Amino acid sequence: MEHVLRDLRFGLRLLLQSPAYSFTAIAVLALGIGMNTAMFSAVKAVLLSQLPYPDPDRLVQLWQTNKRGTQMTVSGPDFRDWRGQNRSMQHLASFDNSTVILAGSFTPQRIRIAVVSNGFFEALGTPAFVGHALTAEEQKAGGVPAVVLGYELSKTIFGESGSGIGQGVRIDGMAFTVVGIMPPGFDFPDRSQAWIPQEFFGDETARSAHNYHVLGRTKTGVSIAQAQADMNVIAERLAKAYIDDRDQGIRVKPLYEEIVGSTRPAFMALSTAVGLVLLIACVNISNLQLARATLRMRELALRTAIGAGRARLFGNY
Repeated sequence: MEHVLRDLRFGLRLLLQSPAYSFTAIAVLALGIGMNTAMFSAVKAVLLSQLPYPDPDRLVQLWQTNKRGTQMTVSGPDFRDWRGQNRSMQHLASFDNSTVILAGSFTPQRIRIAVVSNGFFEALGTPAFVGHALTAEEQKAGGVPAVVLGYELSKTIFGESGSGIGQGVRIDGMAFTVVGIMPPGFDFPDRSQAWIPQEFFGDETARSAHNYHVLGRTKTGVSIAQAQADMNVIAERLAKAYIDDRDQGIRVKPLYEEIVGSTRPAFMALSTAVGLVLLIACVNISNLQLARATLRMRELALRTAIGAGRARLFGNY
């Protein structure tokens, strides 16, 4: 310990003797380490963390595909056939989202809103934080005009949690009543801030109108491959029954891959870039150390002559 304390004091004196060199070395290393720390935090949050829903491995997104294999959104009639005929999904729901103007007893705001079918919140396994999610009575044509708000939006426009329940709002001029508030951080899909029932607007009957995204939760013990095989049978059945479904298939993909898959190459490229920045910083510090060593050759020779070993010389280098 005595040697360690002596070496620390000696190192501190060397740093104080060359403040410009010390500041440059510390700044370069801090820049490289800081960038890598920030990048790793982002990668961990996006690529290494699971989705914030119960049993996230069972969540999938389903697409229609054309004869070239290109993914398409789903028509209303096809979605209803999928839901009625599948044997692999515990819950299946359709959704879409857009930007609207939310107004009421507060300053009008432009928000992201999701139009969701029944089973949406059940598929995600997330109940309302306050009040209730959309009920069967609210999720039917001509039903109660209900809206569920995100926690952050509700707190912004109504203040205390829960004070917005029962309040009236207008969405693009249409009157709705707030029936529930979702938990903090819930914003699926695509950073949505409010949710209204899809069925309220009536039934979409055209199989050629591909307007919806489809979210599913597989039954316990059903793998993605098994779900895909099940949906392939349904696709073949629909292709024989309806001309609009000819040469069309169904693709089942893990929801996690749908959300983060497109961002993975960008994150990996950025991670490589900041890793190279740290490598360059280390090389630059090494070059500075080598240049500095040439100025200490006589000192090191004298320390060797009076008995300093290689380990001590390296430690003080």
